[in-house]
Amino acid sequence: MVVGVGFEPTNARSGRIYSPHPLATWIPYQLRKGKIVREILGLARPLSRQKKIFQGLLESDSLAMITSMCPFPGKFVVGLTGGIACGKSAALEIFLRNGWEAISTDQLAAEILATDQSVREQLLGRWKNEVFDERGIVDKRRIAEIVFSEARERSWLEGVLHPLVREAWREKIESTDQSLFVVEIPLLFENDLQSHFVRTISLFASRELQHQRLLERGLSDHQANARIDSQMAPERKAELADVVLLGSGSLEFLERQVLLFLNAFSEKQPQP
Repeated sequence: MVVGVGFEPTNARSGRIYSPHPLATWIPYQLRKGKIVREILGLARPLSRQKKIFQGLLESDSLAMITSMCPFPGKFVVGLTGGIACGKSAALEIFLRNGWEAISTDQLAAEILATDQSVREQLLGRWKNEVFDERGIVDKRRIAEIVFSEARERSWLEGVLHPLVREAWREKIESTDQSLFVVEIPLLFENDLQSHFVRTISLFASRELQHQRLLERGLSDHQANARIDSQMAPERKAELADVVLLGSGSLEFLERQVLLFLNAFSEKQPQP
């Protein structure tokens, strides 16, 4: 794994590594004890060094071999994940602005909830009219209240939606001539989907920052904790991912990391 840092720590011995943004949070010592320490070691890395790290991950021979083994021959498909409120959507938008086909599985799930009659009938059979508003439209807020309060209900809904969502994003990839894709999947590692992708990227932010951001979105303290606890910890996702991006600073800081990855990737592609 590599970590998209590109900034200097204020105190390497303490393990507190900061981005230039004043609101950025630090990588805790517990995270540094894992595989990530092999790349950052609490030390500053100049941009040239970070770029070399990404280039090493994207060696053309390795990419050719891995791409041929993935379900989408001839296409470079990256899986993007991370904890809730860690910056996944922002990173996805940066990929999109830089010419990649960007797929949000959350958006696909919302579309399926709104339009799929079979899903609607299953919701009605399970929860009656409790999850529909006065106009008969699926109430996603009410569904969220139910599934994040009861693990059994969440598992049931995932069993209904996940196969349909997976079919939808695979179809999007297979039905276009575009060759560069990034697919945002919050539960990528929880559902063991690594084999679908040439590389996996995980966004990391501390639990404290996740909680703060969720409160700013209007969730209560209890709701925020329930959503965070429903997913694999960002530290564990970071250990499983090929690349870790830090989502704890400004959008400019996140874009800087994504562009380093994209630039290293583009330099490894064969020239026409």
